[in-house]
Amino acid sequence: MAEARGRSTALARVASLLCALADTLSPPRQLDLIPATLQQRDLAALLAMRHESVCRALGTLERRKALLRGDDGIRILDRAMLESA
Repeated sequence: MAEARGRSTALARVASLLCALADTLSPPRQLDLIPATLQQRDLAALLAMRHESVCRALGTLERRKALLRGDDGIRILDRAMLESA
């Protein structure tokens, strides 16, 4: 979480947080789905950011085909793209 908070842009912070959550929510396996029970407001709170900023960053990542938001949660489609953000 500290690494994600230390990123310079909102997009980089959100991408880094999603990677960290994918790695830590269900060890030792890596998730490709962040469950819907973890809402965008929760992500914003973890990053100490505004909800609107997180929503915009997720929208940008979705347009870039790095993730897909759905009823079941946030599905990571391109982990490499998230890691390079």
